[in-house]
Amino acid sequence: MNSGSTTTREQTLAERARKRAVKAAEKKVVADKLKDEGNVHFRNGRYEKSIECYRAAANAYGKHPVYMSNIAAAFLKLEEFAKAEDAAEIALQYDPKNTKARFRRALARKGLRVYKAALTDLKTVLTHSPTCEEARIEMKKIIDLATSQGGGEMIDGYTTSDEDRPHFYDREAELEIESDSSDFNHRGNGRPCKLYNHEGCSKGDACDYSRAQDLKSVRDHLGKNVCASFLFGLCKLKAADCVYSHSLENVPGPWRERKKASMVQMAATMGTATAETAERMIQNFVLASRQCILGRELSQGISNGKTPKAKGRGQRR
Repeated sequence: MNSGSTTTREQTLAERARKRAVKAAEKKVVADKLKDEGNVHFRNGRYEKSIECYRAAANAYGKHPVYMSNIAAAFLKLEEFAKAEDAAEIALQYDPKNTKARFRRALARKGLRVYKAALTDLKTVLTHSPTCEEARIEMKKIIDLATSQGGGEMIDGYTTSDEDRPHFYDREAELEIESDSSDFNHRGNGRPCKLYNHEGCSKGDACDYSRAQDLKSVRDHLGKNVCASFLFGLCKLKAADCVYSHSLENVPGPWRERKKASMVQMAATMGTATAETAERMIQNFVLASRQCILGRELSQGISNGKTPKAKGRGQRR
């Protein structure tokens, strides 16, 4: 790559970064207003409504740990412990030092009767917040519960290494903000534009093909769509033949670093899977990385008239 093209690329990246920062600031204002509305609903016992607001905030600005931790608190009130654990887990991925989220995950695990994992979280909370009396009280309650239930050997689904992940000093995941490019929503005939994802398409809005991200691709910092199968090492096409980019140069950090272990593990699993199953797994992974995963189930539950009982603990932030 010559110096001229390098300069152009750096300028493009800088301009897109500036636009993303402006858009992110705008999104945060909207998201924080939704969070405040959620807090009002929470204080008044309207936990389903509070979750809707926190989810909307997360969809607007990304899975910010405060929004996800608040979702966990509301699910605890509804005794939806599995969903509370999931929300707290996401919060910890983005902020492993968030002791409030870790405490809420402990309460969710207590509700799921996964006592050993709950105690592990509470020990971490007390290690770094030794004055947290709530954590100390909950530890005693869990030990008493486990003892009364025959030793609390109900820890299926957890191993010693899993119980406190992400670890307190793990690196924070990077919040992913929606692309600033007008091409992000250009879907055309639904078939990916190969030119756009490689050397560049000059047709603009007149292009018949799609420039939008789909479930088979990951958006890079230049707005190009990178082949998700390639990221897993499973694309059977040469770079020049694939409709998506095969370049890692501008792929967001989480895909190149934090998600690498997950990709390696999934690739190993998919090594014995059928092509159809492997493709579906990749698409699910891409979808999960881009969406707030908790809301649809709750919305469907409410629309079907399934209103959970409003008990449990957990305070909103």
